[in-house]
Amino acid sequence: MKQYWKLSLAGIGAVLIVGLIYAQAPSPEPLPDRDKETADLVDLAYDIYKEMRTLDDDMSCHLNYTLETVTRVQDDSLLTSKADVSLYASAEQIFFESSDVLLYQDSTVGITILPSRKEIQLFPSSSNKLGQDRADMLRQGFYHQLFVQSQVVESKQVGAKGDHQLVLAPQKEFQEMYGITQIAITLNPEERRLHSVHVDYKQGSRYEAVTMTYNSADYFPTVGADNLYSKSSILEQVFDPNGRLRSEYQDFAVVDLRSEASSK
Repeated sequence: MKQYWKLSLAGIGAVLIVGLIYAQAPSPEPLPDRDKETADLVDLAYDIYKEMRTLDDDMSCHLNYTLETVTRVQDDSLLTSKADVSLYASAEQIFFESSDVLLYQDSTVGITILPSRKEIQLFPSSSNKLGQDRADMLRQGFYHQLFVQSQVVESKQVGAKGDHQLVLAPQKEFQEMYGITQIAITLNPEERRLHSVHVDYKQGSRYEAVTMTYNSADYFPTVGADNLYSKSSILEQVFDPNGRLRSEYQDFAVVDLRSEASSK
């Protein structure tokens, strides 16, 4: 059985494609005309993306990528930030680590660590089956709209290593709902490898553009894996066996949002 893992990355930077997946999907529109070569490349890009987001129950993956975000600030100038991200995911746990934020989540609890604010937030996990089924359905509909119903405005070879770039322009209703005007995907068809995704946002959005460049993607069996992500409880990331904050977080404030959420 496949597990479609997710991470609530709003505000972390992966807003390029997943920030608004919980909105209602746009109504279907006529499919765009594509020649066979272009259609095959778009289908391949879609397949690669689904493979990267889908795991067998007994498998884990480790993604390393660089995230560059161009944000509009108050005086309408642009601020560019870049972060290297390490993302580990299995059917049971998710570890997201960058210089700005660390996020750990399993089926019972989630932890956000904000080093700049010296703050640790504990929140109830959203990995319940009902919520995940709904998220899966909406997420898959989102990507279907993106890959299947967008216009291909450019398709070209780039570089000398067989890489190819597809530039997609989503349907108007999709653009208005998600604020995305154009997406450029660079991939290597022969290696079946995704290199980068660049997203442009419409005027007035918080973001001007976001680029995710994949540096590595490794998949391996979860059981017996020689990796750093083998703690029995996510809470062990911040608390010692006696329930005290680990030494590196001694001066951090802890905000526990779990009881607040359960009382609503």
